[in-house]
Amino acid sequence: MQNGLKTLVFVILALTTFSCQQDDAAMPSERIDRKGIEQFIRLVDLSVEALERQRPEDVSQAADIIVGKIPELEARLGIDLRMRNDRRGSSTGRLPASVVKSAARVHLEQKIVSYSRASTSAEDYLRRLALLKSEILSSRNITGVERAELLTLVSLNEEFVRYLDRKVSEISNSGGLVLPAAKCSGWWSCWGKCVAGAVGGAGLGALTGAAYGGVGCTMVLPVVGTVACGSVGLVAGGIFGGLAGAAASCD
Repeated sequence: MQNGLKTLVFVILALTTFSCQQDDAAMPSERIDRKGIEQFIRLVDLSVEALERQRPEDVSQAADIIVGKIPELEARLGIDLRMRNDRRGSSTGRLPASVVKSAARVHLEQKIVSYSRASTSAEDYLRRLALLKSEILSSRNITGVERAELLTLVSLNEEFVRYLDRKVSEISNSGGLVLPAAKCSGWWSCWGKCVAGAVGGAGLGALTGAAYGGVGCTMVLPVVGTVACGSVGLVAGGIFGGLAGAAASCD
């Protein structure tokens, strides 16, 4: 009887441990902010749509147009971008003082941008991001929260690249032509990796695009957090220019 009871307790403990291990393994993937990623992509798409209606001459003007559309974008997305204008000082492009990140996390984050620059195609970048996901999942130097946030950032960049590819395909399928810049070939080398790098940089929390859209103007984007207002203009303007064949080479 006692042996049978001991066996039963052992089986229960073993099953419980296995179940917890399974939950721990699944947790990072389940905690990816899919809704935030969807909102970010939708924000970018609506911003490109706004530039199509009111065509900018350059990235700076694109940023001004986007900033002027913020109330409309917030209403259509159902979110608060918390735009703030601070005219007392300039945007420095540094991380907010309150943000503290481990060296391991920063190292992994920086690969999102460096991989975009090194990749020869959208497919190559997606392959590198998939490997980065595996590296994040196996890393023992980051917390569970950091792991979930990193996986969300990588997933955001994956979905963003797929979004760019869809935009190019939509034009091609409708009989249009995405013209490459004179000194490069293909949409990725011409402008794709430029805007992908901008999104990756925004994901690091740096105030990218600080030179555009007004000094000291910031907003809070889904997933990536606080950025300069010019960040959205920089990304949307780059996409609009690239699709119109006006983008310069990344080199």
